Amino acid sequence: MGKVMTKDIKILTAKISRLYSAELIDSYQKTLCLNLLGQGNVKRVKTVLSKFPD
Repeated sequence: MGKVMTKDIKILTAKISRLYSAELIDSYQKTLCLNLLGQGNVKRVKTVLSKFPD
């Protein structure tokens, strides 16, 4: 299960970076999402980012 989480975190981190580069999220949202990922809260970040296409 640990590997799946790491994979999810890498995918979500890349998505956060893309959204931030495209200016769809601001630095506060980017920091918030990365902090949540750092805490292992993958489900919450997926929910927040679900409104954006992959």
